[in-house]
Amino acid sequence: ALIPLLTWGTMQDLKVSPTGKQYTSDMREVGPDKWGIGPRELVHLIEHYELDKRPQITVYDFVPKYVKRDYQEGRGVALSYNEEKPMQVKTMISHAWAEPISTFLRDVLIVTAERPDDGMFICFLALYQGTWDEINLQVSLGGTTMHDGSFSQVLSSVMRNEGAMWVISNQNDCKSGLYARLWCTWEVYCAMKDGVPIKMHPLASSEKHLFGEGGVESFEPEKGSCGSPGDMAKIKTAVESGSSWADVRYTVLWNSNWTTKVGRLEAAGYNLGPKGIVHLMEAMKTETDSVRTVWDLARNGIGDGGAKTLAECLPVNKTLVQLIVLANDIGDKGAEALASALKVNNGLETLELRFNMIGDAGAQAFADALKKNRTLKALNLATNGIGSEGAKALANALSENDTLESLYLNNNKLGDEGVEALESVSDSVKSRCCIYW
Repeated sequence: ALIPLLTWGTMQDLKVSPTGKQYTSDMREVGPDKWGIGPRELVHLIEHYELDKRPQITVYDFVPKYVKRDYQEGRGVALSYNEEKPMQVKTMISHAWAEPISTFLRDVLIVTAERPDDGMFICFLALYQGTWDEINLQVSLGGTTMHDGSFSQVLSSVMRNEGAMWVISNQNDCKSGLYARLWCTWEVYCAMKDGVPIKMHPLASSEKHLFGEGGVESFEPEKGSCGSPGDMAKIKTAVESGSSWADVRYTVLWNSNWTTKVGRLEAAGYNLGPKGIVHLMEAMKTETDSVRTVWDLARNGIGDGGAKTLAECLPVNKTLVQLIVLANDIGDKGAEALASALKVNNGLETLELRFNMIGDAGAQAFADALKKNRTLKALNLATNGIGSEGAKALANALSENDTLESLYLNNNKLGDEGVEALESVSDSVKSRCCIYW
């Protein structure tokens, strides 16, 4: 059996139901697919326990010191916050317990802040951290295999609600890597087999974060560690009776999507939104072991608000060379903020702004910036809403800029006057800058 045999007396003492569900204060049973927690609650936890002031506290420390002390009624932290309306799980968070909890929660907020009503399953906050019997019963739901328990129900909930699994590695210790923990390997393996989309955190998606100092070649899932000997035995039984360790290794490697590109922030298509960008930029201020020269933030819906957040970082950033923010709903206000930052930034060489909503006002702002900026080599404003006035402003600015090498204005509404202005730039400008329209 997955859990020890419980006597009738033991069953009477349990604060969870005989089938592993949690009770609300009015004795309603709530299953694991409703043990979700939202970003608002995570912010409250950070503030209530002053976790930003305690960077040394890990999840391992936080659970016995605070969770077990403050949540003793048979409900996990998540359900305690949302008793009246339990949150449906739409996102699964896979992580280890060795990371500082403040860093971990901030990392979660980066990728979830724009979805306040999407419940997240975070194991140490979802499960009632009671006795071992109570924890095991919640994990197993009274079943006898790993496929009968709460984890399978959570994955089913994620699938039904078109959610995803976010893999969040420990940023501060890459010696072992996330997949040295057997549970993390098992989670991603099951998610893949169930067809759940798997996403890697933009700040912790390197080969070293996931597989440790030994890299991919050292990954042997069958040698992974586990905090519970019982869980380890059951996971191994599930693998060896249903597939093979070779299949687990292949599946995890095929889906991990780690990046070997040193110096890049890979966050394209994550839908971070303006709030997520704020959390991301705050987190990057504390990075000490990574110099990121390329930020790929395409397709994140950051809007003008997110563009302004990025613009605030540019004047002080000394390492960024390429900024990719295509397809982000950026309009003239966001363009004006970025252009203003370009006047004082002296490192950025490529700015990619295709497929946004920038009009003549934004183009005029970039024209003004080009008169002062001396490092930008490529400015891509293709597929926006720039008209003749914006084109004329940019054409005029090129005579005062001798560093820009490529200006992309394809698929705009330049009109005859705009095209004429671009065609009329001097031969010296044409010799050093390629203009595309």
